[in-house]
Amino acid sequence: GALSLSGRWRRILPMRRKLIFLDLDDTLLSSDKSVTEENRRALGQALSAGHGIAIATGRSLRGGLRVMESLGLNRKGCFLLAFHGSMIYDCGDRRQLAAETMEESAAAELMGRLEESGIHAQAFDGYGIVTWRESSELLRYNRIAKEPVRLAEDLSAFREGRYFKVMAIDFLDHGKLERFRRSFAPLEEGRLGSFFSNPWYLEYCKAGCDKGSGLKKLAATLEIPVVDTVAVGDEQNDIPMTRAAGTGAAMANGCEELRRAADYVTVADQNHSGVAEVIDKFVLKNS
Repeated sequence: GALSLSGRWRRILPMRRKLIFLDLDDTLLSSDKSVTEENRRALGQALSAGHGIAIATGRSLRGGLRVMESLGLNRKGCFLLAFHGSMIYDCGDRRQLAAETMEESAAAELMGRLEESGIHAQAFDGYGIVTWRESSELLRYNRIAKEPVRLAEDLSAFREGRYFKVMAIDFLDHGKLERFRRSFAPLEEGRLGSFFSNPWYLEYCKAGCDKGSGLKKLAATLEIPVVDTVAVGDEQNDIPMTRAAGTGAAMANGCEELRRAADYVTVADQNHSGVAEVIDKFVLKNS
């Protein structure tokens, strides 16, 4: 019969180190922005077993690190993909591994066009948010984000800075964001990539920068084969990461487009430890 590696023989073989990429909102974080005990247990076990954890988020470096510190993930084996993968940070060594900003003319053109269209827009550099005015959208966004804000007097502020992303916000009319995205599409070509991180946030990064490219870059840096990566998300901006990963999982509460693209859809949603379900099934049971 077939020879099976059981018991002590299996233990002699080196464990294949996995790299787990997790979105934050409505994936690792519950609806109330907390983390379930089961998810905390799974993260701890994965790290103890020698696997890597990478949080992949649209948040800034500052915002992402704040969440990671609150979860005890500011340690060796933990990484942050901030600005949708445009910046990669090693939380154990406290150093930046990669950073990609949009070309200045693209940021300025985009901010100008959004202003003309009457849509609140804010650009993110390494220091916080740069925007035109303290609008209600900015105040609502910043209640949770708590980013430092600088007000721009004219377009030169966007031509001279190095911006990781631009965010257009409309809490009332998703269609307005859709229409802007379609009208600006010809000007995106080869310079910018756009996606919705939720129905109210239309976001732009440098072309080719997304959570999927960030996943591949970090895996290559750590010399972990892409086949040994696992990704979990819930929104449209998680699709590149889900497709790029060796195993791409969508949360039960995820958008339909992502669930179709995924290798696995969780039974549990964000409030019932869907992340722990994926880590237990695809990482810990193979450790």
